[in-house]
Amino acid sequence: MSIEGLTIIGESINDSVPSTNKLFEANDIDGIIELAKFQAENGAAFVDVNVGLRTPEFMAEMVTKIQQAVSTPLSIDTPDPVIAAAGLRAYNPELADGKKPILNSISEARLEMFDNYKEQPFIPILLATEGLHENGEMGMNKTAEQTYDTAK
Repeated sequence: MSIEGLTIIGESINDSVPSTNKLFEANDIDGIIELAKFQAENGAAFVDVNVGLRTPEFMAEMVTKIQQAVSTPLSIDTPDPVIAAAGLRAYNPELADGKKPILNSISEARLEMFDNYKEQPFIPILLATEGLHENGEMGMNKTAEQTYDTAK
């Protein structure tokens, strides 16, 4: 399905999806690859890769193996800067028709994730769910006003 101006990101390879979590727990890499292929074949412009709290090495392995199976660019999705850096280092734009990856889950609390841009240019997705509050502390936004202020 195509909607003008809308970019579809396949979100099935995400540790928070129970069936995908089972694949990760069973180390079923072939099952993960099949999810990537299915999403790429069904119109995803990007395939999201979120390995949850697993190691940076595991993220790098997943990025490498998924890129060997599909030419669709990837969305590296993690709030952890170290895991994000590992995924971006493993990403090969040549295997994605020269396209940059997305780096998903950057927030005002994690702006240091932009430091990875020098090593691997990416398209950022910024979250407005966390922000700097009036008390000077970072935290989850609990009101529409806080979310709006963060988004500004």
